Amino acid sequence: MAYALPLMVFHAILMGVVGIYIAANGRGGAKTALQTVLKQPMNYAIIPAILLQELHIRIPGNFMESIQMISNTSIPLIMIILGMQLANVEVRRMNWGGISLVTVVRLIVSPLIAYAVCLFFPISTLLTNVIIVMAAMPSAANTTLYAIQFNAKPQFVSSCTLITTLASMVTLAVLLNVL
Repeated sequence: MAYALPLMVFHAILMGVVGIYIAANGRGGAKTALQTVLKQPMNYAIIPAILLQELHIRIPGNFMESIQMISNTSIPLIMIILGMQLANVEVRRMNWGGISLVTVVRLIVSPLIAYAVCLFFPISTLLTNVIIVMAAMPSAANTTLYAIQFNAKPQFVSSCTLITTLASMVTLAVLLNVL
């Protein structure tokens, strides 16, 4: 957990900046995409959160309870939205070639790249394995939210999320046996 949490935070920041920029870029160019990134509340919470953590400042319990309640609703809400989006997908009209490419890149190529990059750094085997496993995870469900928000092929993105999640049951089992 000591390794995974910072990597997850880095990934969330990357998605909150680069991911939103790429998704919004299709709507109105670079300027509009940058404005969209700057409007994201998460990006304004990062620096205060890091400062609170590093300065060991504790947030009052009742405030943290409110934040925790909101946090506890996020994953179920994302799953409901993903399910609603998948309900509109017609299997016959799915772009199976594109979905297959995304699945192979996400579940096979990505962990291989992560492994290759780890070879260039003096890091422990445990950290290398954590990075590889995280790179082998299926597409995140929140990508569907971005795709819907920015009208960036939401049916394709939600289909990729579903297929990579299903395929990861096999690929992760194989990977964990190899590691």
